Amino acid sequence: MQAKHGFTVMFLLILLIIVLLAVVYWFNYLGLVNLPRAYSKIISRVPGISYGKDINDPFLLEKEFFDKLKISYESQFNQLKQFENELKAKEEQANEKEKAIAELEASLKEKEENIYRKLKEYDDYKENIKKEAIQFINMPPQEAVKILNNMDILKVVDILRSMDEYFKSIGETSLVPYLVSLMPPERAAKLSEYKIEGATTFSPAP
Repeated sequence: MQAKHGFTVMFLLILLIIVLLAVVYWFNYLGLVNLPRAYSKIISRVPGISYGKDINDPFLLEKEFFDKLKISYESQFNQLKQFENELKAKEEQANEKEKAIAELEASLKEKEENIYRKLKEYDDYKENIKKEAIQFINMPPQEAVKILNNMDILKVVDILRSMDEYFKSIGETSLVPYLVSLMPPERAAKLSEYKIEGATTFSPAP
């Protein structure tokens, strides 16, 4: 009988403890009781046990979580900012290279046009010299020499050279040696020297 009574008391004590724990947990859930703070105060009063700092802020864990989250976001933001700066630097380098390429293309185009222009000038000059050479060929030699003696000596060289090319193209002996023989010896010698050197009066525009 006494054993049965003791068992009943033990059961009621355990039930009471469970009810008390449930009530305390419910109060903590409702915010009426702060279990972590109460527990830390109790433990801190026990000699030889250090539980750490007292938790006075019920939102301390949330604040620590958001602080860590903020640090993480700031780190990611800094990385994105650095990546953006690197992309911007690469874009500027690409723009500079593109500008340099455009300037080079413009310079090459200008040089190409300049070459074509000079070639056109040279072709026009040769055509004009050829026409003059034909005119001198159709003149009496003495009259042709009289005019040639009063012309710029380098242009005369070009005309005589064009005469040689004309007679060569038709397969006849050139009239040039005869015309040169009718000129003053000093001028004739100078003409022969310039012809050998390849001198010309043609000077293309820059």
